[in-house]
Amino acid sequence: MSQSPTATTSALSRWPKTHSDPKPNFKTPFVDDRTISAAGKFDEKRELGQCNALYSLLEDRYRGKYPLTSKTLKPTSNPTYYEDLVRELEEAPKRSWFQQQVNKWKGALRFQ
Repeated sequence: MSQSPTATTSALSRWPKTHSDPKPNFKTPFVDDRTISAAGKFDEKRELGQCNALYSLLEDRYRGKYPLTSKTLKPTSNPTYYEDLVRELEEAPKRSWFQQQVNKWKGALRFQ
């Protein structure tokens, strides 16, 4: 019996929840039994590669291999871009319906 489905399920159970878009979740298609059974043939080598990719993202292996410099995180054209982006992503799920509509209108009017 193959260990790949168990390893994939284990990796997906550790995957963080997305707060900005909680309904369609990254791991939903992987966990859904209908998707697994509808896939047809099981290719163990391919599945182990996919599982390794999941674990490499979970363990943040690329942070050490490709470190970010301050020049990358603070571009000359907009030095606070990434700080603003993180703040926006943290605030977005907490906004009321009215605040969402106001922001939508602000964005529409800004581009005209």
